[in-house]
Amino acid sequence: MTFVVTDAAAPRHLVTTIEAPPGAAFGGTWTYELTAADGGTRITVTEAGWIANPFFRVMAQLGGLHRTIDGYLTALGARFGEAVTPEHVVR
Repeated sequence: MTFVVTDAAAPRHLVTTIEAPPGAAFGGTWTYELTAADGGTRITVTEAGWIANPFFRVMAQLGGLHRTIDGYLTALGARFGEAVTPEHVVR
C-alpha cells in the first residue's frame, strides 16, 4: 500500500492519499490539522475513505471503524505525557 502526501503546509496541515489502483479494496484521504489549544495542540483527523467490498464494510463496522486512529492518537498523547480521549464528529 502506497501513501502519497497530496497537500502539506508544515507544520499545521497534511493530507495523505492511498494510491489505489482500479479495483482496489479500499482507499481514501486523511487530512491532519494541528491547532493550538489550551497550552497544547489539538489534532483533527478527517478521513474521506471508502471500502469497496460489502463484506469488508460490515467487518470494519463490527471491528470498530475508529479503533486504529483512536489507538494512534492515544499513543501519541501518551508519548507526550498527556491523557487523550478521541472525540468522533460525524459531518
